[in-house]
Amino acid sequence: MNMLKFVEQLSGNADVVNKQPAYYPLSRLPLFSIIIDEQLKYAHEQLAFLQQVEATPQIFGRAQAIARIIKPYVRSTELNRCYRQQLSFWKALKLSEEQQQEVARLARQIVRFEQCRSRILNLAQTLKNSGLEQCSTPLRSS
Repeated sequence: MNMLKFVEQLSGNADVVNKQPAYYPLSRLPLFSIIIDEQLKYAHEQLAFLQQVEATPQIFGRAQAIARIIKPYVRSTELNRCYRQQLSFWKALKLSEEQQQEVARLARQIVRFEQCRSRILNLAQTLKNSGLEQCSTPLRSS
């Protein structure tokens, strides 16, 4: 996904004619902070879930859970590239000390997300290859 599509999605403007990347103004830094922080938080939750799946072979719907987890993390590479482009754009501006620190913090958050993403995809692939995703014993009702 290029920055143009990313901007179109966030702004809801799919009729943009200009094919050059469009960047958000610095006033949108707080929005990006929330998005990137929540992305990392969610990734940690998904990693914890996969670790639970690995430890509990009889989880109902395991195959579906693994498939739902893999899909967005495969796509996240492009989105993070857009985030990095936006941060680079802001970094080139004249920023206050606080803004510089926030842009640097978000860049570190993206790196942490990519590390977590890699762990998620590796663990999901391991579970998929082990055949354990086939285990989907329904829960018994009392």
